[in-house]
Amino acid sequence: MHRQFLFVALLLTASCASVQTASQGLPGSAPKQYSRVVVMATTADLRIKQEAESSFVRAALDVGAVIVPGHALFLPGRAVSDSEILRTLRSHNIDAVLFLKDGPSAAPRTTTSTSGKASCSTSWAGTACDATSETSTSSRQNEFTLFSEVVDVASDELTWTATTHLTRIAATNDQLLAKFAKDVVERLVAGGVLAVHPPQ
Repeated sequence: MHRQFLFVALLLTASCASVQTASQGLPGSAPKQYSRVVVMATTADLRIKQEAESSFVRAALDVGAVIVPGHALFLPGRAVSDSEILRTLRSHNIDAVLFLKDGPSAAPRTTTSTSGKASCSTSWAGTACDATSETSTSSRQNEFTLFSEVVDVASDELTWTATTHLTRIAATNDQLLAKFAKDVVERLVAGGVLAVHPPQ
């Protein structure tokens, strides 16, 4: 079965997440800082795209930075030329694009719990226990990998990249995306990639 975009799973499963992000800018050079960034979630599902991008807008506002949602500049599904894209970005003073992309989800994790006086053995073929044990096994797909990439508008070069691993625990779908956005935005600011504007 064709694997659906991971943002779908994030929104449709009631949960919260443990978030771990690793990021890196261009080696051997000072980070290039951007004042206005547009965020583009690469999914054809409009509802998911809007929610993901809006989460980044809110996370940026919380730290005094400016991120513009891609769906506010471009109609999803409409074919546009490179020149039109560049013209639109420049007309809105956008100096970088933050792309959100999905990665492979982790293999399902299987947990086995055993009660009573049991003798259990585990091998590549599975777990075997004697008749006096009570065993329950659950298999869940809890883990997701998402990629964030910053591309400079002027040079069309990748200048920053990050990988985020999310593990579902317990909370709402909005909290799940909010955690992802907050973690990435904080790294962008800490790394000097996303400018923070002092309050006026």
